[in-house]
Amino acid sequence: MTEQTGSDVVYRHTRIVRIAHWINALCFLLLLMTGLQIFNAHPHLYWGQAGADFDKPWFSFRFPNLLTLPGYQDLGAGRNWHFFLAWALVINGATYIIASIINRHFARDILPKRQELKPDHLVKEIVHHAQFKRITGPAARNYNTLQKLAYVAVIFVLVNLI
Repeated sequence: MTEQTGSDVVYRHTRIVRIAHWINALCFLLLLMTGLQIFNAHPHLYWGQAGADFDKPWFSFRFPNLLTLPGYQDLGAGRNWHFFLAWALVINGATYIIASIINRHFARDILPKRQELKPDHLVKEIVHHAQFKRITGPAARNYNTLQKLAYVAVIFVLVNLI
């Protein structure tokens, strides 16, 4: 077993990117927990015409209090936490975008170059990815084209749908 030295550690992301990602992970986890709290206020699902009659739920289920935030039944507190965490996520995302524009993370690492978007290059990347070939050497320090396109889709398309 070889010992890893400090020079072997490669940080693909800057500190601000890593911190923003961890804040996102925490916010999404807590948003899920507050969402379960909100669901528990009326834990019934309706289907079709039955949705108009609150006496005939299609499915009823309560999440355990251990999985909700707060851990006791309180719709008002759950909604307040949910709203607060949504704003924390928005502020974190805005901070990430501003920092990534200032330090040129988007231009340098995220946005695909023109030659990377050519069909022959994309086909080569897809085939390489489908073969589960591992990227090694200096190329492993950068995103491949498929990663860049996925990142652009998440940042500029999916986030706007939330």
